[in-house]
Amino acid sequence: MKKLLFSISIFCALCAFAPQDARAHRFYEQISDVDSLVNQDTVIVNLDYTFKRPWYYSVQIQADSISGANAGTAYLQFSNEASASPTRWNTAQTLTIDGTTTSTALWEGMLYARRARIYFISPSGTRKVRLYTDISIKQAF
Repeated sequence: MKKLLFSISIFCALCAFAPQDARAHRFYEQISDVDSLVNQDTVIVNLDYTFKRPWYYSVQIQADSISGANAGTAYLQFSNEASASPTRWNTAQTLTIDGTTTSTALWEGMLYARRARIYFISPSGTRKVRLYTDISIKQAF
């Protein structure tokens, strides 16, 4: 009986001291966004995390032309600044958004930076584009 009580007390103690942070931490996240990009416009899809460990990322973007015929660009950018609003971004991937067709890209890799974002820009013209962004991130253990 003493062994049983001792085993139960050890089990309860281990459960009580389980790290609370592990339960609250997100190890996988799916982010989806739909927006429109028009003449001389900018759309930014931020990954609102401060990455402290390596993460795997998979970014799928699709730009569907709604009207007009000018081009735009989509950038996958990373920053190592510690601030919540970095000012220096480095471009890792680029997609030229064609003027009249659907443009798609799938970018995958390992994220070592502190911040990440998808930056869409249409510098000129009379075009309207529907932007679909799907991002999957998973913590690398």
